Amino acid sequence: MILRSELNRQAPVGLQPEAELLLSCVGADVSETCAARFQALLHEDLNWDEVTQLAMQHGILPLLYWHLDHADEASVPEAAYEQLRSYFYANKLHNNRLTDKLLDLLCQFDAHGITAIPFKGPTLAIAAYGNLDLRQFGDLDILVPERDCGAAMRVLLSQGFRLKSKALNAEEEMVRLSRCAYSFIHDADGISVDLHWGITAAMEYPDRAFALPLDAIQAWERRVSISLSGIQVPSFAPEDLVLILCIHGSKHCWERLGWLGDIAQLIHAYPEMPWAQIRTHASRLGCRRMLDLGITLAHTVCGVKLSESVLQQVRAEVVVQSLAAAVKRGWFAGVESETGMVARSRFYLRMRERWRDKVQYGLLLAKLVIKARL
Repeated sequence: MILRSELNRQAPVGLQPEAELLLSCVGADVSETCAARFQALLHEDLNWDEVTQLAMQHGILPLLYWHLDHADEASVPEAAYEQLRSYFYANKLHNNRLTDKLLDLLCQFDAHGITAIPFKGPTLAIAAYGNLDLRQFGDLDILVPERDCGAAMRVLLSQGFRLKSKALNAEEEMVRLSRCAYSFIHDADGISVDLHWGITAAMEYPDRAFALPLDAIQAWERRVSISLSGIQVPSFAPEDLVLILCIHGSKHCWERLGWLGDIAQLIHAYPEMPWAQIRTHASRLGCRRMLDLGITLAHTVCGVKLSESVLQQVRAEVVVQSLAAAVKRGWFAGVESETGMVARSRFYLRMRERWRDKVQYGLLLAKLVIKARL
């Protein structure tokens, strides 16, 4: 959490106490001073309906309740506290259901000789927060090698999942559209699974400019194991995960505070990140500006501690600092005012440091515009 003086310097002027309360929930600083500041905010004249709505919108409702549960709950209206408590335990039940389903699917994949890495969802909750209950997620994301994606699809179909799209044959559709992810749903329990064979790839033209070559980051070779419900499962190495999360957040213009909280908590959990190596790697992939934007926001908004050398490097990036300011203005300014098509496209172009990537994005965007007009 961070102090009001910090928020006034880094966030838009006139920040409402409801917004400040939410920003404090994604902070990595848990000092007594910050806890006292959070407690003081609870005595403001807060609109709790707005607080709850924004917390859910930004994907930080579990974090908000956790902070409230460790504060003086007498300063929170009983109705608001009970509503947040109900949401928290509903999310806890949802997370446990998805975790059980994930472990079952990983077992099925392993039985069929399919190597799989779950990411985001339950594994990110453990890696970053150390607690399955503190993250809000809606579905499961599983990465498999491209050579195994057909077999993985057949496993999902055999387990009662179906494609969300209307494709009759998943493998033929995959080849025809050259997609890097497919969404499945289980009608009996409503659980969704996104099966990936590429990182941060998407189906729409502009988003494909954010695809990260899996071989380029050598994710398979560097994967680690983490304990999920007492079972060891594969996960991305922290240095790969932080890069993937920064690209994901940038692709979505950092519209949700929850994505920033993930970055902040992950860096806090792994303070010995090899930043020089990560930034060099990001430069080689053409996504250093996305990385610097993510860690800049994590530092200025969430109080994440970074070495002076890293801070000097990211502060020198004028475009990154400008993008960070735009992100902060957008959090509580309304979706349409900050993330319209033109504003988003401009944001994307500025986020690419290499001219060839800017050109590629421009061409992809032009194709989408032409397609929309036909």
